[in-house]
Amino acid sequence: MKTHVEKLNFSVDLEQLRAYYQTLKNDYKDYIWSVKELAEKDEYTAIRVADSLPNYGWAITTEVLDENIKSNPPWPEVISEFSYAEKTLKPERKTPLVFGIAEKILETIPYAHHMIMSVFPPSGATIPHTDQDFLVRVHIPLYTNKNVKWLTDSGYHLMDVPGQAYVADTRKMHAAYNDSKENRVHFIFAIEDRYLKDIKKITGIIK
Repeated sequence: MKTHVEKLNFSVDLEQLRAYYQTLKNDYKDYIWSVKELAEKDEYTAIRVADSLPNYGWAITTEVLDENIKSNPPWPEVISEFSYAEKTLKPERKTPLVFGIAEKILETIPYAHHMIMSVFPPSGATIPHTDQDFLVRVHIPLYTNKNVKWLTDSGYHLMDVPGQAYVADTRKMHAAYNDSKENRVHFIFAIEDRYLKDIKKITGIIK
């Protein structure tokens, strides 16, 4: 990637995205995972995510699916068994949240992993960190504003067009901050960096 954040050549129908988010809020409250809840279960996780406690969301696909609970975390990094030495993705499973526009995105981008609806309340943040060195992440904002920022070692970046897809180079140091008084809501998924050329070929509106 030439820059830390790049605008992709496609967007997702914003009306459908927001309707999907509203359905999650109304009908799938039991499926919410929260950073605070994860931290309470595991000391390792608590240390890693101390600055992210307000954040929560819904795991749409995950490789750490526990059939006995509904609120599964979307990322393996937050559990103590995870090792950054791993260079491949484990098989994922779909949660019951794969429907509607989320299903259409997955059909269009079948190599998408760790799919999530992510909510950063006011003051929500992540500490500066790097992710696995073979993954980048695609962000599609639903609700955002000029005080929601993505920080890298080259400065602040904005993903400020709702419905527009952006790819962030999470192999490099980055952090996210919501310094506004409103929720930051993003639809996010990871792809292996070998698929960067493929995702840049997608054009138009997914709907």
